[in-house]
Amino acid sequence: MGWLRARMGVRAVSALSAAIVVALALLVAGAALVLLVQQSLRASVKAEAEQQAGLIATRLEQNWQGAANETPARR
Repeated sequence: MGWLRARMGVRAVSALSAAIVVALALLVAGAALVLLVQQSLRASVKAEAEQQAGLIATRLEQNWQGAANETPARR
């Protein structure tokens, strides 16, 4: 970085260094945010799928036992 400092000056090099540090921090924070949101969404989808599966299993069990929601047909 010595050649860059000699060519651009101390202010420009320090501003460039600060911009690089901020860019790296934003990249790390963005990656962490994506991973956390992905984990949250997967947990949410899994919970919803388990709830729907439980509801379907309950309905099937009730139909198997003859407790269907439908009224008997009239003759």
